[in-house]
Amino acid sequence: MIQTGQRLGMSLGTAVAATLFFGTLTSLRGAYADAASRSLLGAAAMVGVALVIGHGYPQSQLSSARVIHSHTGIIGRETLEFDIIV
Repeated sequence: MIQTGQRLGMSLGTAVAATLFFGTLTSLRGAYADAASRSLLGAAAMVGVALVIGHGYPQSQLSSARVIHSHTGIIGRETLEFDIIV
């Protein structure tokens, strides 16, 4: 479910940023700097909205999850610990 949300958010974000860029570029007749500025501001606003929406998500979802398998492994000099959660 999380991966689907990430893919959807990335697709919508790319579409909105491109729409802002090309819409501004068309209306201002080739002002690339202004178009880039507006599209970057739009992208930053979307990141802010995503952070606000996702702020409470992990606590509510992971508190009810249960660990079905816990694993610790060593790769090179790194120790990896992860849980499989459903």
